[in-house]
Amino acid sequence: MVCGAGKELGTLNTMNQPTSLRCVLLFPQANVVDVSPGTQYIVTVSAATSSKSSPGVSRIIFTNPSVPGPPQALEGEAVGSNGILLSWMQPDANNIDGYVIR
Repeated sequence: MVCGAGKELGTLNTMNQPTSLRCVLLFPQANVVDVSPGTQYIVTVSAATSSKSSPGVSRIIFTNPSVPGPPQALEGEAVGSNGILLSWMQPDANNIDGYVIR
């Protein structure tokens, strides 16, 4: 698991494992990556100075169960001289947040 720029503050624990991650951040936001799919985490965040920290505030967060399957039946056609129209069928999954086109 990686949090922000790999520094320390906030604790991330899985419900099933005693895994934890500490990150110290200067901004009130963290992007935690490389977590396990389908896992329940307890996230605790505290405000801190160089010598003290506040009581933590915790929240339970569930990651999506798994990576969705790929879109099906991808088709594309030219639109004029400078466009492409893409279409596809949604995969059999209900945990899709969106699509990435590269």
